[in-house]
Amino acid sequence: MKHLFEDIEKKMRVLEQEFQLVNKLLYEMKKEKNNNYPSSIQAISYFTYSFMLPRRESKDGMVIGNFIIRNMGSIPLDNPVICLKMIPKEYTGLTAKLGEHVSYDRRINPLVMEAWQYIDENAERIAEENGEFWIKPIQIRQIKEGEQLAFANFQIKLRFSDEINAYKIYGFFYCTQFPKGIKSLNDIIIHG
Repeated sequence: MKHLFEDIEKKMRVLEQEFQLVNKLLYEMKKEKNNNYPSSIQAISYFTYSFMLPRRESKDGMVIGNFIIRNMGSIPLDNPVICLKMIPKEYTGLTAKLGEHVSYDRRINPLVMEAWQYIDENAERIAEENGEFWIKPIQIRQIKEGEQLAFANFQIKLRFSDEINAYKIYGFFYCTQFPKGIKSLNDIIIHG
């Protein structure tokens, strides 16, 4: 039990360091924005997550996380879409509340801002074939300046194997203003 608490404390310190880094970047971007441009298009995206170690009898681990997009610019970002790419796709799987009838209590988790769905009818097939999950928010069509949008509380199951030594999850944010996408500030990489 003591080992479990030490692991949790260690993960919390790592998350605090990542949070401080993001806050520093946000501060610098805001400072630059106020000094320079009358209107600008700027956005960042990043993961916050925890890794749950496999239990003794299981070879499965779990990543529980959020993918957050922040509009740092002075104009709204239209038609947000995200892509989560998982490598190796055969040993990873995404579990999330996708669909129109998902409702959240924002008092419990303020990051939960929106229900999400696949971008089209082919996206589920692409997820299975390529390990790329292409999703969009159901109701929100625009991220206003200074606001954020989160794909919250997703779970990624990792099936550990002696053949695989690293599991990677990459995040990308797309919108009308960034049709080529923006890679997230951090990735999720777990070494097996």
